[in-house]
Amino acid sequence: MTTLRSAFETFILDCRARGLRPATLLVYRRQIETFTQFCETLEIAELDQVDTHAIRAYITHLQAREMKPASIRTAGHVLRAWLNFCIAEGLTVADAPMRRVRMPKMGKSHPDIFTKDEVLALLAAAATPRDKAIILCLLDTGCRVGEFAALRVGDVNLTDGAVRIRHETTKTRTERTVYLGQHARRALADYLAGLTLTPQDAIWRTAQGGELTRQGLRTTLKRIGKRAKVYPAGAHKYRRTALTFMLRDGMDVYAVADIAGHSTIDLLKHYISRDDAALAAAHARHGMVDHLLT
Repeated sequence: MTTLRSAFETFILDCRARGLRPATLLVYRRQIETFTQFCETLEIAELDQVDTHAIRAYITHLQAREMKPASIRTAGHVLRAWLNFCIAEGLTVADAPMRRVRMPKMGKSHPDIFTKDEVLALLAAAATPRDKAIILCLLDTGCRVGEFAALRVGDVNLTDGAVRIRHETTKTRTERTVYLGQHARRALADYLAGLTLTPQDAIWRTAQGGELTRQGLRTTLKRIGKRAKVYPAGAHKYRRTALTFMLRDGMDVYAVADIAGHSTIDLLKHYISRDDAALAAAHARHGMVDHLLT
């Protein structure tokens, strides 16, 4: 008999061997740890005891805690990956319990992005050249927070605006190039002009001169948002705003996917949807009848 704890550690070991990113490992560890703790309240300690009823009870437990449907679906995806691994490894003889479990439906919602006025407020609240450069570069590149925090001086070409996102920093382990426009390049150059750095040094620095970590970047963005009275103002909202604007402004969807670091255009739907105003404007430009009869 395999215990839940043993199956959990075996799965995490496999994830490490496959080279999954630390952030992914952290999500897996937290989600499965939370599930195993819940199972203990049901006196479930063995992997073979995990059945459809236990999983549905766990989903109901998460709903009772008023967890968002998207977060519950994430928990379900992690459990499915873990339990499928256990079955494939022969750690359990139980039938795949997740196969008959349906996740809560997610209602359609408009993307949570910054308005133009909010962007201007954030820029006005930027207390230093670094903060201004961070805001503009995030909005111009649409980078993930980990990719952005890991940028080195040598990764950026201030002449043409090309920014190299190194493969070891990306979610997909694939290198790509994103770009900065003139305003973002100028802001970044102004910030770097006050520093003495080598091409191998991290671009983003703390006030004390050390490297600004991923968590430090998140804290900085929240602090700027608080000063600007813009809520929420987390790192992912910058990425979502950048990608949404690119699509709405007519950028080719495949180019947006490349910039975002997505392997397919289908992944864009997790970040972007069109609101009524955008749909109305798109129809006004491309609707068949008015174009045909005008």
